[in-house]
Amino acid sequence: MKKATIFIIAAVGFTFASCKKCEECHYDDADGNEAEIGEICDEELEDAEANGYAVGDTTYTIHCEEH
Repeated sequence: MKKATIFIIAAVGFTFASCKKCEECHYDDADGNEAEIGEICDEELEDAEANGYAVGDTTYTIHCEEH
């Protein structure tokens, strides 16, 4: 019984550890209009949240909503 319980806990842990973190994101352009970026995932999402989203020579702060 203990082995089965440990196996189930481990399986659930691995399942959640492998989930992709994706969010729908946008930024407000120079005119104040909302510009949709679309879905950004994992490391690209973390980088954009930390450093902004570059469009040409301008870097914008992005706004994302987790799904």
